[in-house]
Amino acid sequence: GVVVTEGDKVVKLVEKPVEFVSDQAIVGVNLIRESAQLFACLDDLIKRDVRLRGEFQLTDALQLMVEQGANLSTFPVGGWFDCGTQEAMLETNRDLLRDSPAPTHCTNTVVVPPVHIDPTAEVRDSVVGPYVSIGAGAIVQHTIVRNAIIGEQAEVKAALIEDSLIGFQAVLKGRWNHLNIGDMSEITT
Repeated sequence: GVVVTEGDKVVKLVEKPVEFVSDQAIVGVNLIRESAQLFACLDDLIKRDVRLRGEFQLTDALQLMVEQGANLSTFPVGGWFDCGTQEAMLETNRDLLRDSPAPTHCTNTVVVPPVHIDPTAEVRDSVVGPYVSIGAGAIVQHTIVRNAIIGEQAEVKAALIEDSLIGFQAVLKGRWNHLNIGDMSEITT
């Protein structure tokens, strides 16, 4: 969505406008001190079944708050990453990893920077990188992985992974290539 301001004061918010309203994007950073008012506005939208493309929008609730006199303000954001698709998520990961130091706690593993491997992840007998993030508690063994995100507590063994997202507690065993595996899923060959 976009926001219209007067100075730093919000005067209008519009989710996915059809016609040009503003070039100031709502990037999803919100500090709401009047949470009771926000929840009341969300309840109102739900009761009236106000949806955009089948979904209730936080932007619509914030607009209701503005209409009720809430004082919302903005601040500039230096960078903005759209993570709405698998490709965008991987591109954001690449951008965030550019200056990451190489990890040193992997066993019998070739690391091709830039990568981020959480200190609690177990990575052994693998080739990791470039552009790979491995979450806390993940286990990666006998795997070649590049341009991918492996979620917390995921388990990946004997796999070839590229351009992929592996979710929280997902399990992947076997040879695959391009994947988007949701949280707590399991694929075994």
